Amino acid sequence: MSLENINKLIFLFMVLEQKHLLDSYYLSLQGTDLKYRKSNFYTYSERSIPLDTLNLRGYFINRQIDISTLVIGGCTFLAGFLGVILITQGLPKHESFDITLGSLFLFAALVGVAYGLNQIRVRVHIHSNIGATVSFFHNKPTKQLVDEFIQNLKDEQKKLFLNRFGTYDNLLPLPDQINNLTWLRNNNFLSHEEYEEKRKSFMRGNDKKIGY
Repeated sequence: MSLENINKLIFLFMVLEQKHLLDSYYLSLQGTDLKYRKSNFYTYSERSIPLDTLNLRGYFINRQIDISTLVIGGCTFLAGFLGVILITQGLPKHESFDITLGSLFLFAALVGVAYGLNQIRVRVHIHSNIGATVSFFHNKPTKQLVDEFIQNLKDEQKKLFLNRFGTYDNLLPLPDQINNLTWLRNNNFLSHEEYEEKRKSFMRGNDKKIGY
């Protein structure tokens, strides 16, 4: 694996950063905590959210349009409207000034439309059962990077829960340990086959880690 690919892998695993207008968002996985930082030129906030509290299966997305995009959209509509009027008036009379000016307005309208479409942000929200919400845009970084980052969080969360609830404990009553295995299975941290193998192992008092 090249150094570039190694650096990319480390980036995907550790950090997700997004700059949007005046705000900067920064996510990083440090141990078993997700560090969430939001800052701009006048405010700064930082939170540490335990990985085991994140609802990574229930995250949702919504589209968001900035006020600046709406203003540009209005100007774009006006430019396009004026462009059409000037061209339709200039063509019958062969007035080059009206045709040229109308064409410039139409070109400006097309540029405005392209810019507006690029500014429609898709925002990702992740909830935590301690009341915290993590939200960030997936345009930059791309949806692929965001999906890979969330998948890394899911993998780390799965390891965390398997180590916590999927390991045999001599000090914990067996029914409680079976309940823990059932919880892992019901939340898709264990397959049915893995659950049965673990359960039989726990019944024998001999923990065998599956896949780890």
